[in-house]
Amino acid sequence: MHAIKLDRYDSQKRKAGLWSNRHRGGGNWELSCGSSAKGQVYGIDSPELQDSLRNLVRRAREPDWWQRYEGVVDDPLGDYLTQVELASALFSWNPNAVPGLLQTRAYARAVVEASRAWKTTDDIDHFVDLRMEHQAKMAARTPPLRFWAVIPEGVLRQEVGGRPVMREQLQHLAALAADEPNITIQVLPLSAGAHAGMDGPFIHLTFPAGPDVIVIESMRASLHMNQAISVEQYRTTGDLLKTEAQTRQAFVCLLTSIAKDLA
Repeated sequence: MHAIKLDRYDSQKRKAGLWSNRHRGGGNWELSCGSSAKGQVYGIDSPELQDSLRNLVRRAREPDWWQRYEGVVDDPLGDYLTQVELASALFSWNPNAVPGLLQTRAYARAVVEASRAWKTTDDIDHFVDLRMEHQAKMAARTPPLRFWAVIPEGVLRQEVGGRPVMREQLQHLAALAADEPNITIQVLPLSAGAHAGMDGPFIHLTFPAGPDVIVIESMRASLHMNQAISVEQYRTTGDLLKTEAQTRQAFVCLLTSIAKDLA
């Protein structure tokens, strides 16, 4: 029999490490694997969580699905994709673009091309394919991810990719808001003026067990924070943005109006 110890940012067993520290506030747990197949998880009493941890250990030994996209996925992006897969809820504030999980293929390609982070057509194609596959996997997961986004009105009026591309994106957002009960989308109107989110974009991830995580991303860097004081500050910012934003119904009405203007 041999023992496996998993730490949070162990690059070889990242998924399981994330869960172990969320459950125990930064410590480690130990899983002994023997010929009896199931193995024993020490330090955790819940049978359901033990089963979840065993599954994560099995997955940690397998290549992540995004490793097929060699050259476009670095460690920060891989960590983010792992965390989103484990999360039960996600709040997104991005004053620059529609959140990636809500983008159409054409809109995503226009954003990636404009960022100039990837210079070759193949790399751009691979990253857009990655984003679309991530969307499909999240849409198919059970239980579904509870997704809440506040989008500035200016982002909805920015003609990313041209008028036809933006009109398709707006129609896609309207369909998601109307048809997907796990997705809530609000718009922050231009009339809101100065608002709580002016410090910049962030993502707030909530998990079935353990502390929440705040993700702040830029073109080539990613900051992940789970300190209680930081999480609470961003939770408050998110709550204020939700309060300042228009309702779901108003969002759909605004999308319809802007889409007509783009026709």
